[in-house]
Amino acid sequence: MADIEERMTVARPPEDVRAFILDAGRATNWQGNLTEYEQTTPGPAGEGTRSRGVSEVVGMRMEWTAEIVDWGESGWTWRSVESEPPWEIRWTIEPVDDGTEVIFEQSSPSLEGMKGMIARKILGAQAVKDLEQLREMVEAG
Repeated sequence: MADIEERMTVARPPEDVRAFILDAGRATNWQGNLTEYEQTTPGPAGEGTRSRGVSEVVGMRMEWTAEIVDWGESGWTWRSVESEPPWEIRWTIEPVDDGTEVIFEQSSPSLEGMKGMIARKILGAQAVKDLEQLREMVEAG
């Protein structure tokens, strides 16, 4: 079960949404906590693809390396391989009548229990903002 789960419907086909999310050159344009990002594995994204990035959350800088550990038509999972704290993010892309439902799920031991409650609220609110930005940018073409 994810510590954070947010959903958003985008009025575009799944392949457009998927391509946008996986476009490394656009990642910092719509993800508010992400200040640096690069895919370090050559070629198109897929299982085994690695990336590195820097996220800033509540004034704390977190450098990380992640790998896609699960890849399929309807979604993929990124898992940190170098990060403190460790984390996992699952993206699910599902066709719906009016476009595509995007589901963002994040899990981390740092988000569990009472200590993680404030972090869950902050990161959950940021996920909503990020999904809204994603929707605006994808729908604008």
